[in-house]
Amino acid sequence: MYFPIGWPKILNSRIDDGQEKLRKILCNRDRILFAVLSDSQITIWFSKPALPITCHKRSQESLEKHGTNIDLQWRPDSTMLVITTSKNFLLFFHLAVDSAKSGLYSQTDSPQAALRRDSPELFIKEQIPPLVFSKAFQTGLDAPLTCVTSIRDELMVATASGHVLRYRWDGTINYDYCLDLRRTPFSVNQQVSIAIPIQEEGVHVVDMEYSPLVGGFATVLSDGRAAFLTASSLKFDPNSVQGIWAASVSDATCATVSHKYRLIVFGRSTGESVVCCVDESTGGLQVLHRLILSSKDFAGSPGPVGRLCWTPDSCALAVTWSSGGLSLWSVFGTLLACTLAWEGDVVAAVNMEWGAEGYQLWLLNAGRRDDDGFANRLMQLSFVKSALSVNPCMSNQEHVCLQGEDRVLISCDGPVSLGAAGQTRAGSKQWITVPVPHLYVGSNWPIRYTALDDGVQHVAVAGRTGVAHYSLASRRWKLFGNENQEKDFVVTGGLMWWRQLLLMGCYNIAQKRDEIRLYPRESRLDNAFVQVTPVDAQVLLLNLYQDTLIAYSADSHISLYHIQESSADPTVAEVRRIQDIDISALTAHPACVVSVSMSTLRMEPSRHRSPIAQSILVNICGRLLMLQRDPEEAGRPVEAAAKMFGSSVLTPTVLASMVESVWCPGTMSHRMKLADVLWINSGQHGMRVWLPLFPQHGKAHNFMSKRIMLPFQCSIYPLAVKYDDAVILGAENDTVEFPGSGCGRLPYCAVERTSQVYLQHILRQLLRRNLGYHAWEIAHRYTHLPYFSHALELLLHEVVEEEATSKEPIPDALLPRVIEFIREFPVYLDTVVRCARKTEMALWSYLFASAGQPVQLFQQCLRLQQLDTAASYLIILQNLETAETSRHYVTLLLDASLDSCRWRLAKDLTRFLRAIDPSDLESPRELRQQLSHVTPPVSPNEEDLSLVYGTLQVRGRSLSTSANPRVEHKEVTRTNSDQRAVRRKSAGQERTDAAELGQQRLFIDQVLERHARKLLTKWRLRDLGSFAAHMEFHLVEWLRRERWRAALVDDLVAALRRLHLDFQWPYPVPPQPLGFFLAAGERKDSADSAVQLDEAAARAARAHWRQRLPERGGARRAGAAAARRDTLAGHPGRPSAATRHARRRRQRQHHERGGILHLGGGGRDAAGDAHQRLRRPTAAAGRGSRGTQQAEVQLRYLLQIMLEAECVEWALLISIVLRDAMAVVRTVHLTGASDGLGRLQAGLRALHAWTTTECVGYQPFLQVVGRQLLAESPSLTERLAPLPSTRSRTVSGAGSGSTLTEEPEPEHRANL
Repeated sequence: MYFPIGWPKILNSRIDDGQEKLRKILCNRDRILFAVLSDSQITIWFSKPALPITCHKRSQESLEKHGTNIDLQWRPDSTMLVITTSKNFLLFFHLAVDSAKSGLYSQTDSPQAALRRDSPELFIKEQIPPLVFSKAFQTGLDAPLTCVTSIRDELMVATASGHVLRYRWDGTINYDYCLDLRRTPFSVNQQVSIAIPIQEEGVHVVDMEYSPLVGGFATVLSDGRAAFLTASSLKFDPNSVQGIWAASVSDATCATVSHKYRLIVFGRSTGESVVCCVDESTGGLQVLHRLILSSKDFAGSPGPVGRLCWTPDSCALAVTWSSGGLSLWSVFGTLLACTLAWEGDVVAAVNMEWGAEGYQLWLLNAGRRDDDGFANRLMQLSFVKSALSVNPCMSNQEHVCLQGEDRVLISCDGPVSLGAAGQTRAGSKQWITVPVPHLYVGSNWPIRYTALDDGVQHVAVAGRTGVAHYSLASRRWKLFGNENQEKDFVVTGGLMWWRQLLLMGCYNIAQKRDEIRLYPRESRLDNAFVQVTPVDAQVLLLNLYQDTLIAYSADSHISLYHIQESSADPTVAEVRRIQDIDISALTAHPACVVSVSMSTLRMEPSRHRSPIAQSILVNICGRLLMLQRDPEEAGRPVEAAAKMFGSSVLTPTVLASMVESVWCPGTMSHRMKLADVLWINSGQHGMRVWLPLFPQHGKAHNFMSKRIMLPFQCSIYPLAVKYDDAVILGAENDTVEFPGSGCGRLPYCAVERTSQVYLQHILRQLLRRNLGYHAWEIAHRYTHLPYFSHALELLLHEVVEEEATSKEPIPDALLPRVIEFIREFPVYLDTVVRCARKTEMALWSYLFASAGQPVQLFQQCLRLQQLDTAASYLIILQNLETAETSRHYVTLLLDASLDSCRWRLAKDLTRFLRAIDPSDLESPRELRQQLSHVTPPVSPNEEDLSLVYGTLQVRGRSLSTSANPRVEHKEVTRTNSDQRAVRRKSAGQERTDAAELGQQRLFIDQVLERHARKLLTKWRLRDLGSFAAHMEFHLVEWLRRERWRAALVDDLVAALRRLHLDFQWPYPVPPQPLGFFLAAGERKDSADSAVQLDEAAARAARAHWRQRLPERGGARRAGAAAARRDTLAGHPGRPSAATRHARRRRQRQHHERGGILHLGGGGRDAAGDAHQRLRRPTAAAGRGSRGTQQAEVQLRYLLQIMLEAECVEWALLISIVLRDAMAVVRTVHLTGASDGLGRLQAGLRALHAWTTTECVGYQPFLQVVGRQLLAESPSLTERLAPLPSTRSRTVSGAGSGSTLTEEPEPEHRANL
């Protein structure tokens, strides 16, 4: 729960000569002051800010007489200190406040206005007391001192003679309560009848620590043994003291005690630490877990354990080693941070101490070498911790909240409003940092409690006194306007939001009573708006369930309150006590209760979850207890004035042990998939989930389990659970090195948010217990998650890795059940192939033995059109099958991807085909699972049977080991002829490889040409363009070869319809007579636009091909694109030879005719250049009857390609669709063969008949084209037989909803 943050700091320890060795650092009880002890002096420091207050240096005479300083201890009221010396003296000192001085480090502003401080951060608001340090007296001992500790108002001093002396703070010794190890009985537990005192000479106590909550001393003896000294009386009478051995510890170096969790920790010389607890049944020490660094954290042994120190809230343990290094562990053994990974590892602490609330850790750094700049220095590390450590009610939140001494870090996945800046999404590794204003934290340092509301819009903090809250929407803090009201109460039992009210358990200093207070959120912080509910004892813990408040007090009573909002004013609530429950019989001390919460959990779950609270969950010293309502009371709602529990005697049920945190959904939500579930964090033992087991057919036998506890390991430290997303949220520490900074080798510590999907762990545990139906029920509710398939992949991968590499036989393998379970979901094929590609090849045989052969799975993907998944199987097939077989399956997938217009996939497949080496072996590759050990090769020999069967006679053959096997070896030499043969073979092999590569390219080209032919024969011209653009297919060259085969169009009308359909091009609708289309006007030359496309248009066209569909996208290389443009146009920006020839002939004929085309009828001329007049021949069609700009660019690009390839029929059709008369003229001029003219005539006749009967909108355009052909080439027009004369009839135009009326035919109609 604790994470280091920021830069480590080096404090000036005020040692004048710099040669004195730092001995010890120790805080007083409230951790406002701490003392630093060196060989000859002691310095008293203030915690925040870290400033020295007073320093006492002993005289040389005192050093010679009494010896150098060794150890120190504070008196509980901080009025005295005691120092032990190397010559066996106890030096007592008085510490008092100098009343003559107002305070230290007083700051005065300059009289100049420009130099005055305006920011409140520049002022020290905390009053630093002026302390007077004076020597009181000293006491000498006969034996050498080994250690000293405090027990209530007395000192326990251990000596080398085996005695533990009990001194009072006035210097007198309490002889009646001194201990002698030689008279103290020791045993492995308290139930044995024989307890033997220590008989060895010279055995004494070297380290000890007292805990009143555990009820004894954790001691380490000089011979390495560890024990726990306990007594039946609180006075610790020597006659009732008994020693309990730690049976598994024989090389202990130090010891410490966790008061809250009642744990005893022993450090060992092997580098590990052993965590024990007192067994309540036998009274012996039971080992819970061991703190051992894994090889991933540190390779090798870190050395003997030097010091152990718990945080003030007992939620984390700091461990240092004598050879250097610091680690931080959670209560039950999760590694939170380790400095051994730091470069150089500058931390080598001889002693350490935690600051107030655990935000600082002070280290007396010894350094690894003498020239180290950090040796013999006082180092300070800063930390942030989870809000759960002191405010367990934050477990109701699905967000991670970390609190520091003056700031709050929030990480949430939903959008959080930040006022004028808009909204931000604070997920992944980002944090929302909310700094607490100096106006509050300057005098109320440090922050003790933090609370978030349900919408993560408001943050509340409570420091040493008072409270403040912050709005993320308005970015404004609300503080008490009256500072005296802020100083009048202290939050002691939790902080939380209930709707619009801020709720807290506090102590009223002015009236000296404990209260529950509610402050409205929208009003200012003032006691005029507060609602106060007095309580009988100090509130230690608070929690909420809907409208029920649960409070745990220092008298070991749980009080239930009903909160009801006022109908007149939502900022006013009425609080009524419902019930009071005494749990003093369940706990040894009120401070041992870690958390209290209400839930709907019952031992007998129901599918119809009731919103009524059914139980109370209490975590006592890591043991989770459940107090459940009686079955006959379970269905009755809890009224405002009714009791929740009808019986006064409640029987608790122990659900789990070694519990650090508990999460349970507190509110009803239809989105929750695992609502009636309890989540438990057990440290190094992982997470545990308490699941209900509902019967499959609605009826369950009495002997069937109703619930099950599923354990699984978690790779992160959990801080929140997102129930709907199947994700656990946590945090981890990361360090950044800055070698060039002024901090030298000190790294910067950062905290990053982490997450882990837990769904696969639950499914695996259920499948292992043959609860597949329950696993399917849970998994089915999470199929909508985008990472659901990833969870199944993790499930499969973990099972394969564990079982395939197992050295022990597995009689009941889990993999077949997992495979059958994943088959129930449509992502089965994708899950198997992704798991295989992330698994070693040696394990494939085990995987596919249960999942099915890869060839069958590949074929199944093709049938289901899962082409991307099928492509993933190709890598597996390539390693399992021959090259020829792999090429066959690649070809099948390539054809399928081309048919589905998956151009990017098809391009990757062609590259994959080219990568297949034709010289690969034609035999299938065999995958054998590698053994975990290496054995020498064995050559089978029948004579070796004699080693097993002795002199076995097999049909007259005698097997004996005395005769050596007859094996003749001939010397093998290579002659010159053999070498020449090898050279000839190599040269031939190179020619063969070149030929095979050429065949490979030819094979790929054949596949592509086959698909291009398929697209062209099916008139899918748009797909053909996309195919050529993405596959780098040389379309012009291929069309030239296919212009008399696949490029021929047998049905121009059907092909024209297909063009309109593919390009979504509307049919023309002519609402105007023919004369309208011959109106004079300046228009752009259509030939220039249709033939001579500039580079920008060409690039735009190719871009349109790639961007037409998202799945057909793909970028072409610039070199291939340039080469293709050169192929199409001969030279970028220049028209082809045929185009230039047609243009010159048109211009010559135009000059011969005077540039005017005469039409009969009205004698109306075309007013100049016909090319400009025919650019857009149908103004009536307008932009409404034309397609999109993208489609037009693509059509003109295809028109250019068809003209270059001389595919006149397709060019004619595209020109007609574009209604480009000059393009039609050019197309007709390109037709040279008589067969081509005949096909063109037949096609034009079919088009003319179609426009007469179905699409009248094309008739005006065809008539204009006929006149243009007559004007430019009468000889060519005469070769085309005249089309029958028709009139426009009343026919509905294709693609339009209007009806065309009959119009008079012009007198002179062009003959086509």
